[in-house]
Amino acid sequence: MSKEKIAWIGTGRMGYPMIERLLKAGYDVAVWNRTRPKAEPLAKHGATIRDNLLELKDADLVFSIVSTGKDLDQKQLAAGLRTDGLGTLIGGLLNTFPHTSFSQNVGLVAVTGVKSRWVCVAGGCIMIVLGMLPKMAALVEAIPQFVLGGAGLVMFGMVAAAGIRILTRVDFRNNRYNLYIVALSIGFGLIPLVAPRWAQQMAHSLHPLLESGILLTAVAAVALNLFFNGTRDIPAESHGDAGASSNHPTIVQGSKA
Repeated sequence: MSKEKIAWIGTGRMGYPMIERLLKAGYDVAVWNRTRPKAEPLAKHGATIRDNLLELKDADLVFSIVSTGKDLDQKQLAAGLRTDGLGTLIGGLLNTFPHTSFSQNVGLVAVTGVKSRWVCVAGGCIMIVLGMLPKMAALVEAIPQFVLGGAGLVMFGMVAAAGIRILTRVDFRNNRYNLYIVALSIGFGLIPLVAPRWAQQMAHSLHPLLESGILLTAVAAVALNLFFNGTRDIPAESHGDAGASSNHPTIVQGSKA
């Protein structure tokens, strides 16, 4: 009986020795790695190095070693919020804008592929230095609006694309409530756009909240999800058909150390 064909996506420090053991056991292993030179030494042991993920489609078993980074715990999250508040306090003392983050950062990360916080630190230092040079401020002000608009178009488009990518993970086929949740949440978010004066009869203190389409969408999505789905567990069979394993390769995911 012939052994299964194995495809391996991403090697890393953990995947490399595992692939070596599979090759020594006589398995046919095809490897794709984002950085091809790191996977090429496996060819000496009998692995087939692929340049395209589509070349792995005939495999019986697919291993995916993805990089997830270090998990964010409650202590780190609290430290980040404290730092955010401290930055806002210092900004107020220096008569400048408060420190805050925007959803555009999602699009910026997707466009550049840069996720390191040290890049943000370096950018902040550069901005401080440029802020002391009036000529640089005049140069930035001279940038045409259509140039900024073009960059903003790509960035905001990437924010929308990232949201759509997240929604593709939602089970719309086996859970009919999820379609209602998405549809109603988007509808709530469009209210301030189609009816800008809809909250004029409400308390003035609520206007900043009710006039934000993003906030209305988020609150509606969370509330509707709790109402329809609650905290119940999704049954295992809802993740796919029972007979799917006979027609598709099995995918095993891991994470890099």
